[in-house]
Amino acid sequence: MAISSIIQILLAPIILSKLDYELYGLWCVLSVILVIGAYGDQGLGDSLIRHIAISHVKKDSDSLQEYFFTSLFMAVGIGLACIIIIFLLTNFLIGLLNIPKYYFTLSRLLLNCLSFILFIYLISIVFEATITGIGRIDIKNYFFILGRILQFVFTAVLLYLNYGIWALFFGQLISKALVFFICFGYLKLTNTITFIKIGSVNIIKAREIVVMGSGMIVSRFLQLGLQPLLRIVISRYTGLENVSFF
Repeated sequence: MAISSIIQILLAPIILSKLDYELYGLWCVLSVILVIGAYGDQGLGDSLIRHIAISHVKKDSDSLQEYFFTSLFMAVGIGLACIIIIFLLTNFLIGLLNIPKYYFTLSRLLLNCLSFILFIYLISIVFEATITGIGRIDIKNYFFILGRILQFVFTAVLLYLNYGIWALFFGQLISKALVFFICFGYLKLTNTITFIKIGSVNIIKAREIVVMGSGMIVSRFLQLGLQPLLRIVISRYTGLENVSFF
């Protein structure tokens, strides 16, 4: 969306004035793992929107609840799997990216911390998709814009407070966490989802979500193109400082 591009343009001069090119390049290449969230948004999110919308139109609250909690358990499972896989493959990934040895400790810590943001991102997709599915895409867009504004504010403030590369991390973490809690609060206040009545995974509904979402993931892959892969290639063969120019 345009707001994301505007935020990036506004943040770029602040980031480059506080971080050197190599350190910013390190952030750019490590944050590639958040692309997994983009695939989840297209696969899990868009598929859930359709099923939630159908249940909402039919006023089938039980079905809506089942789709929501089935998707939520799927998102939690995928998120935990990503955290474990990234933790186990941390050294391999750092070697693959050809990161300088003096950044090894920082890279290990940052990579595992980013997996936690990915976990929050995947769960948030379920809440945002549900809000969109009940016909309140306007509310979802307001929350999206709010998240980007919060990201800009927190990142800029923390950069000026000399938090370095961690300003980028905490800017992402705080904004995504706050938007998640806002979405949770909205669904609870509107009684769209009865959280005290936690449902179980419905295998049939899980299969419906996966079948529809798998095709959308392929579409998302083609849409994103080679940008994430190019960051990895640039880091490995030309150095981190060149990633920041990409």
